[in-house]
Amino acid sequence: MEICLKPDEPVTEDNNINYIPCSINFNGKAKVSSYFKETAGTDGEKLASFRGRPLHGSEVKIPEGYCGYVLKKQPEDCDSSTKCYSIEQSFKKFAYWNLDKKPTSNDAIVSALDWFDISDALHSKIEPGLKNGNGVES
Repeated sequence: MEICLKPDEPVTEDNNINYIPCSINFNGKAKVSSYFKETAGTDGEKLASFRGRPLHGSEVKIPEGYCGYVLKKQPEDCDSSTKCYSIEQSFKKFAYWNLDKKPTSNDAIVSALDWFDISDALHSKIEPGLKNGNGVES
């Protein structure tokens, strides 16, 4: 299957991206700032509620050299073997939220971002004459 990305003009950066653990049967713009109010908790934690359920949040920064994108599925201009998306916005940080528990570094969304560092380490060039982690010269 092929994936096609089509940037809209221009791609704007948004600093108010929220990842909430729920499914909403709506696609489009919403007045989030009118209905979703967050407050500051202890130790940089964010607090909010959604439909009466408490949410605990934290800000996550995208690793240096990378960027996050908000995509919108574009059914037109695609055949059955291609998925087309337009790039709506870019972001360098986002708030992620947990239901009924405080965010930790073990949460799936945070752990997934660790793969950028692991990938960089696996694909980096090893300089001749440098010692690896075992003290052996390469």
